[in-house]
Amino acid sequence: MTGIMTEIVAPKARNRHSLVAETRPGLLTQIQALRALAVLLVVGYHLWPTRLSGGFIGVDVFFVISGFLMTGHILRNAPGARSLGASLSDFYLRRIVRILPAALVVLVLTAILTLTLVSRVNWELYLREIVASGLYFENWSLASSSTDYLAAGAGASPVQHYWSLSVEEQFYIIWPILLLGTGLMFRARRTKAVATLLLVLIGGSLAYSVLSTAADAKFAYFDIFARLWEFGVGGALAVGIKHIKVSPPARAALSWMGLALIAWSSLVYSGDTSFPGSAASIPVLGAAAVIAGGSTSAWIGPQRLFALQPVQYLGDISYSLYLWHWPLIVLVPAVTGMALTTPAKAIVLLVAIVLAAVSKLLIEDPIRDARSGRGPVAWRAQLQRDRFVYVAGAAFMALVVVLAGSGWLSLRGPVSSARAALAATSANVPSCFGAEVMNGDSSCSAATVPLTEIVPSPLIATDDFPYERCQQRVSRSDVITCTFGSSRADAVSVALVGDSHATQWLPALIPVADANNWQLTTYLMSGCTLTATITSNACGLWNSRLSSLLPVAHLKFILVSGRSPAGNFRSSEVPGVAEGIAKAWSKLLSAGSEVIALRDIPQPDNAGKGDIPPCVYANGASPKCDFAQGPSQKFDLMGAAAALTPDAKLVDVSGSFCTAGMCSAVIGKVLVYLDDNHMTATFARSLSHSLGSALIKVGMPSAG
Repeated sequence: MTGIMTEIVAPKARNRHSLVAETRPGLLTQIQALRALAVLLVVGYHLWPTRLSGGFIGVDVFFVISGFLMTGHILRNAPGARSLGASLSDFYLRRIVRILPAALVVLVLTAILTLTLVSRVNWELYLREIVASGLYFENWSLASSSTDYLAAGAGASPVQHYWSLSVEEQFYIIWPILLLGTGLMFRARRTKAVATLLLVLIGGSLAYSVLSTAADAKFAYFDIFARLWEFGVGGALAVGIKHIKVSPPARAALSWMGLALIAWSSLVYSGDTSFPGSAASIPVLGAAAVIAGGSTSAWIGPQRLFALQPVQYLGDISYSLYLWHWPLIVLVPAVTGMALTTPAKAIVLLVAIVLAAVSKLLIEDPIRDARSGRGPVAWRAQLQRDRFVYVAGAAFMALVVVLAGSGWLSLRGPVSSARAALAATSANVPSCFGAEVMNGDSSCSAATVPLTEIVPSPLIATDDFPYERCQQRVSRSDVITCTFGSSRADAVSVALVGDSHATQWLPALIPVADANNWQLTTYLMSGCTLTATITSNACGLWNSRLSSLLPVAHLKFILVSGRSPAGNFRSSEVPGVAEGIAKAWSKLLSAGSEVIALRDIPQPDNAGKGDIPPCVYANGASPKCDFAQGPSQKFDLMGAAAALTPDAKLVDVSGSFCTAGMCSAVIGKVLVYLDDNHMTATFARSLSHSLGSALIKVGMPSAG
């Protein structure tokens, strides 16, 4: 998060030589209200992503606020008699005192909770990112691992939100050097030089953001250079705001327009939006408009709303609220093994607000006051010493790294052994393995599986999804393909189309394709099911391209699958979604292809289960990790669409997952699920026989 961590600058006596206007009390009220709105958007998005699908734009609002306040602070305190080094040192000391204490306390407590309460299954991810967050390069860590923040859910770490704090820290390093250096180089034309610099930075960074988002939105989302223009807009506003001479009603209209832009983007944008890129300009301009509106006496303005005490208080605790809310959202389900219900989310929100209030009262305020000379004498004496501040900050960061890093490194041995066991099992598949114990063969039962351990180990379950490279990312719309199976001229052409719940069938389908002379081509995209309901987002564009490509691809058989929705999806929405899917299938049938739908697997999250690997790590193959089949398949999109498409066929291998209404987490010594809704590739491979038989039964050709 960004502007939430920058202190409000108290008004000073006007410096007629300053490039920027002094920050007026009324404007500070407006900024605090904007902070309150932004943090509510982010927290709301994290708690209810389907209801506030674009709430992530609150971060962009904070970037603008931070650029505005920091640019004003830097230029008002530009070196005169002091050296550039002294000015930079003073700036960095202020930032350390303001930002690090609360942020590092949350990291230390999160590390302790992870090491004491969270399953070791999650340690590698959690502790690695705590280290990255403690060193403030979490944004680059997430970018390098191709994390999709807009699709974050299961598998997110409790400190993933520190990516924006890392961006902010990097901004703090870059910004004062650029501004102060430019001012010193062009003393005679300082105003023009700084303004030119800001325009160049905004234009260059925005162009880079658009291009990099189009090339790789996951990476661009965390890239400071794709975000720098957002800070720059706030900076340009700090320089130019004193030149905005409009009437109070016009200021009021500007503020309302800014709020409308922010509200619109928070409701319309979603995980499918290609972001940041040009899409970020809407909330950025909205935030700039609210700030530019400033304080106004016009009765039609939002100033009275902004000045409400609860709004101002929420702005005051916005930094701490941002720090605390996400660890709670991730750690509560990780510790309890249960998904957050609506009442639980409300409790998490309340606890986060209480922790934020306590954090501000006991950490932020005392340290900031002591540094400024208002705190207790004991604190004041130390915090006014520059060397002490630097050493204390470095020591606390080192504590975070040592605490989390030691736990992370302790996993290296067990993880290495688990990967070796998985590789050995994949190379030499034992008899009566995985789903084979469910195929009705009396000679094959769970007791006859010649394995001493569950494979894959829950420690490495998330690694057991090998064909993600064949799956287009959520924010891209280009159609990518992979081809498997037979390369013979007489091979039967088969396509697999759908989202990650189609991708997960590949380990089962590839052996079947090899054995039966099928050439299997994939058309896959994260979070995107084949449908005729075309929207303007990346999924809609991908579907639009497929609607032109598939009918002329001369495919004999098209296998379709997709995730049956979970979470806040309403049962009443199933018919409309299924109708769009059925229309897409009908077009393929009319083109001469045969359509076969693979019913989605039972989903633990629909049955109220959290991630399966931590449960299995703690309980082994115990029934404690099993769940009821009925609710796990309560939203059956493939079945509903097949019912609307008489010529399409439906294949269901749920019997390999469930018996007597209960679905197992471990079958035949194989871990079935890698999270709360995808199966492991190892279990999928064990389904080859039953899936191949079912497909041949509905008309697909057999080499035998």
